[in-house]
Order: sequence, then structure tokens, then C-alpha cells
Amino acid sequence: MTIDNGIPTVFVSWTGEALDKKTPLLRANAAYRFLRRLFLTYKSIEILL
Repeated sequence: MTIDNGIPTVFVSWTGEALDKKTPLLRANAAYRFLRRLFLTYKSIEILL
């Protein structure tokens, strides 16, 4: 993941709605990592990070 020239920020409203383009990507990435870890744990595969 690259950072644009500037301060990396994420904007979310008080209701949880994403106000920028990075938030949905970060949420999808977090969900993917969680499900990957869950799957590998279920299959009893040692997770190497």
C-alpha cells in the first residue's frame, strides 16, 4: 500500500459511513486478514506473518 504525498488520513462519520476512498479498502483488507486467519486456524495450518 502506498501513501500519497501528504498526511495519511481516514474520514468516517459518527454513523460509521465512510467519507473517503481509503476507508472501504482498509475495512476490506481487515476482513480479508481476519477470514484468512480464521480459515488457516480451522485447517490447522501454522500462520507465518
